Amino acid sequence: NQPPFPEIKAAAEQNGIMVRYQPVSGMPSPEDVAAFRLAIEALPTPVLAYCTSGTRSGLLFLAMQNHKNS
Repeated sequence: NQPPFPEIKAAAEQNGIMVRYQPVSGMPSPEDVAAFRLAIEALPTPVLAYCTSGTRSGLLFLAMQNHKNS
């Protein structure tokens, strides 16, 4: 029941919020994690990452943190 990304993007940009779209299907791949890291580093903080359940966003964040700390 989440709005389509073009609607989210339009509303965000109308309010001066930068957006990135990174579709991830299933478990995040190393390429997904690398792209997520680039987006996080490029966007102003704070950053909101979201998905339908929050699982993929959380997994991406954890994988990025684990990679940074290893």
